[in-house]
Amino acid sequence: MRPYRCFASCLPGLEEMLRGELAALGIPKPEVSKGGVRFFGHRRSVFRVNLCSGLATHVLLRFPKFEAKTFFDLEKGFRRLDLEPLLKEGEPISLRVQAKKSKLIHSGAIEDRFRSFLGKRLPGVRFLEQEPKDPLDPEGLFQAVQIRVFFDRVQISVDSTGIPLHRRGWKQAVGKAPLREDLAHALILASGWDRETPLLDPFAGSGTIPIEAAGLARRLAPGRLRRFSFERGAIFDEEDYQLEKMRAEKQSLPGLGFKLFASDRDESVLTLLEANAERAGVAEELDLRVGTFDQAAFLSGEPKSEQGAMVSNPPFGRRVQETTGLEQLYQALGRKLRLLPPSFHIALLSSDRRLTQRVGIDLKSAFLVPFGGLRVRALVR
Repeated sequence: MRPYRCFASCLPGLEEMLRGELAALGIPKPEVSKGGVRFFGHRRSVFRVNLCSGLATHVLLRFPKFEAKTFFDLEKGFRRLDLEPLLKEGEPISLRVQAKKSKLIHSGAIEDRFRSFLGKRLPGVRFLEQEPKDPLDPEGLFQAVQIRVFFDRVQISVDSTGIPLHRRGWKQAVGKAPLREDLAHALILASGWDRETPLLDPFAGSGTIPIEAAGLARRLAPGRLRRFSFERGAIFDEEDYQLEKMRAEKQSLPGLGFKLFASDRDESVLTLLEANAERAGVAEELDLRVGTFDQAAFLSGEPKSEQGAMVSNPPFGRRVQETTGLEQLYQALGRKLRLLPPSFHIALLSSDRRLTQRVGIDLKSAFLVPFGGLRVRALVR
């Protein structure tokens, strides 16, 4: 069987990190492209990236692009698609259409023509008007086709993922301004943490950073709890999928010989964190404490450790509509961080460089990504 032409999408700004992750997963010759990473892979590679990538958002199986300036051109291009190896007849399908800077600009008309074409090619096809949101629900699985028209070039892809990969399945309780799991994953990787020494998040909220860190340290597959669109598609093979799941499980660790510390001044949000950690299967790895950041582990002076990492997403104003007192908070945080050993890794996420300058530590930019209508930067030491 010929390999699939694949594209793993990610948050813009994380492409190079994703390329490194895919290479570490054994994907041959991954190539950075705008918004993601291209690669060629067989069925098991598609399963592996969906299951094991902490940075990707979708894994698309792409058909070759074609030019279409008229609907006649568009329908002619549809007829050349070899859909049967990817889409299964009788399973629900969601269509996502986007058209920009092209002669064919009306996405509704493009969708209507593809629906008509697909109804003839795959009799009995059912189209979803709204995609399910629960990545754990086996009844909510669906096939997805993405059509993108840009400068009269048509790119059609089958989405093997469905619900975005950052929806791991364990985060069912969230506090204010929750952090996406893939962004937390990237911040932890950028910190330089060795995954063998303690880690601290003094602004833990509902726990995205410490839970992702625990998963990384135990080498748990990020997608271990959830379901994927490929399970409904023609690409699916149960034996191959179980082999990939077994491969991932063999690499995991049953536990850690150290703790990851998570604290927050809001006791109620730590209750949410604990529930999320239980669902993720990493509650035993976490030490949860109620208190302000200066009462957190290491920052309070206890316990002591020469090695470790402080990785956090402190409040940065627009994210929670709070601006007063933040400069003083960052200054106070900086005073505590300067007491940590020089070997301690530090990583902060913020949309306001002026605030992080108040920390008074030489922090270097690791990446810049769009998030929640802002551009947020990872700053590391």
